[in-house]
Amino acid sequence: MLDLRDCEIAFTGRLTTMTRDQAFSLAKVFGAKPQNWVTKQTDYLVVGLIETALGENVFRIFSRVFAGRLS
Repeated sequence: MLDLRDCEIAFTGRLTTMTRDQAFSLAKVFGAKPQNWVTKQTDYLVVGLIETALGENVFRIFSRVFAGRLS
């Protein structure tokens, strides 16, 4: 299991399985320090669902971009 003690963790996007407050509480249970924004001290970024203005899932966009760079 990942040791999150004293790690700074930020959340972005829409979390589909819990509220942001629940995510912060759960992070604290594991000893992490949840943040409202990303800083140079951020150790982990949890990315929820992010959609463009047209409703397209950003993960699909990033997947296509990175797949193109790797091939």
